[in-house]
Amino acid sequence: MKRFWFWFLSSLGLPVKRVSLLGESVPKVVHGKFFRLYPNAYNISWYVQRGIYEARFMDSNYSADTFFKPNGEVLKQFKITKFSELPKHVVKNILKDASGYSVVDVLVDEYHNDPRFKITFRKEKHLFETECDSQGNILSRVEI
Repeated sequence: MKRFWFWFLSSLGLPVKRVSLLGESVPKVVHGKFFRLYPNAYNISWYVQRGIYEARFMDSNYSADTFFKPNGEVLKQFKITKFSELPKHVVKNILKDASGYSVVDVLVDEYHNDPRFKITFRKEKHLFETECDSQGNILSRVEI
């Protein structure tokens, strides 16, 4: 999971080091937007890195991470899920690409109209991430 965040934050041009915040240190507009989106959230942890705010939290039966700009705009929202909960056609396409590997993490970006899935696989010391769209088409495969 740490490798995913390194990749995601690096893709935004951000250094990997994050600073943990108390809820009252988060701008009111970000805090307000968060609770409008996730009124039932609990176990909330806030982090900031170069002005990008990250909320890690639990909501109902899942955990998620959401990234905000200082003005409250959502950059990305990832829901952590189980491989078995992915649509069957997505699993079928992904498994062609990951024979012999085990699943480490499954993230779902549901914030946009077309959900995307990011799955991290491991085989011994080798890790890679596969990203695919809701139809199961593989968009990228990156060794990490």
